[in-house]
Amino acid sequence: MKQIHIIKSIAVIVILSLNASLSYAQYTGPVRIQIASPKIKAVNNTDNIKALLEADMVSALAAQSDYVRLVERNYFGKIEKARKSLAKANDSDLKANALEGAQYILKSKITKFDIKKDSAKVKRYSGDKSYNLYVTAYTVSANIDFELVDVETGEVKEQYNLQPTGIGWDSDKVRVKVDRYKARREAISELRKCFRASIPYMTMYLAQSYTPVVKISKVKKNKAKAIFVKGGNRAPLLLGSKFEIVKSYNQDIGGKKVARQEKIGEAKFDTRYEEYGECKVKKGGDVIYQELEKGTMLLARPVELKAYDSCVYFLPRGYTSSRKTKLKSALSDAEDPKKKKASEDSSSKKSTKKVERKSGG
Repeated sequence: MKQIHIIKSIAVIVILSLNASLSYAQYTGPVRIQIASPKIKAVNNTDNIKALLEADMVSALAAQSDYVRLVERNYFGKIEKARKSLAKANDSDLKANALEGAQYILKSKITKFDIKKDSAKVKRYSGDKSYNLYVTAYTVSANIDFELVDVETGEVKEQYNLQPTGIGWDSDKVRVKVDRYKARREAISELRKCFRASIPYMTMYLAQSYTPVVKISKVKKNKAKAIFVKGGNRAPLLLGSKFEIVKSYNQDIGGKKVARQEKIGEAKFDTRYEEYGECKVKKGGDVIYQELEKGTMLLARPVELKAYDSCVYFLPRGYTSSRKTKLKSALSDAEDPKKKKASEDSSSKKSTKKVERKSGG
């Protein structure tokens, strides 16, 4: 197995405004995110990984409009100016205005990017005749570390690690006709698919974004048994994910309206539909019913989320294992049809004898 190259580090910075997440604050809509251009230090960047991964992050997050909202690129410059202002400011109102709603930076660094090559000459059969097939395969892997950093204090609030992989191969009866560039592009394409599939859940894990409760889907004796939340097929959550249900309201304290949120129940993500996800209510069904009847804004906040470094949970069931099985088969000799038939005939005779013995007994 030949190692082609290692990319030592890529830095990606994402700006988040998390008024709707991480703490019980006033809900202001989807989390706002800005993606800065990645920085890359590589031995070999012929695959243009820098541009590809940035584009993948943008496309993955743009599709999650119910949970996140991309912010224009020049917003990053404003945040840098705001951080400098904060270093000199003691006035809390000035700090709030300088931050312009952005509270956290999502930093990412690709610490490893490996491309490994395998070549093999394998035996194939056409009828009873055998022939040689030349195969070239590539395995691409990356290691990406994410940190959610407080803009004002510089404290790391949350961390996440992704390890996307991809495989690709090509084969031909004539060695020189094997398209190794096609195999390499396929492997990188598969890694990008894995990366894109993991980004939405990773963002949800870090930000723990709220999603609005739309309405009750099932009710019994004035108790909500199931509710619809915004998201549906686009939701980056796994079935079975748990939610806290909170009510959002303003409380008059000392003559000022203060945004408050209060936990009133629990639910579990059960079924996906086109635009909504249905959750089974586990606790607080009576209160949830009463508050929705009054028109109170209810929000669902994911809890007890697990960190997954593999994309296997976010791709179609069996996709990753199927690709690995096909690659293993591509790099292995096919079974001789004559030997296979002889083995099957032998097994059939043994099975017949056992049946005869049982019948005779």
